[in-house]
Amino acid sequence: MEEEVKISFWKKLKISIFGLEEYQKLIVQKTRKTIFYVVILMLIFAFFLSFALTYKFSQKVTEVKKYIEENIETLEFDNGKLSVSGKESNVIQTDKLYDGKIIIDTEENISNEKLEKYKNDIVQRGTTSGDYLKA
Repeated sequence: MEEEVKISFWKKLKISIFGLEEYQKLIVQKTRKTIFYVVILMLIFAFFLSFALTYKFSQKVTEVKKYIEENIETLEFDNGKLSVSGKESNVIQTDKLYDGKIIIDTEENISNEKLEKYKNDIVQRGTTSGDYLKA
């Protein structure tokens, strides 16, 4: 059995990616050091992943804000009721904000035919959960 040799983190990373023939150097490492190495790798991965997700989320928030400024005239919340009115009509539809579709119809009484039309629009878009909002 080989004797344990001190190997830096970066050297371990290089061996684990490129140096398959040097794996025996990693195998003889103590379990504690191996766990520490894996934890450090996970922390680095988590840092870059969280940075990327935060950046993507920030972009989406900016898109939603821009959409609201351009297409929605008023948003009012009074007595537990949300009132939304678009600049052109009372029906606001978009599938550009995220990978789904949003339909907001602020009419008081929506007919079943209209509701079915909205559901069909959503299903045709590729979502099958029946995501719709009746305001």
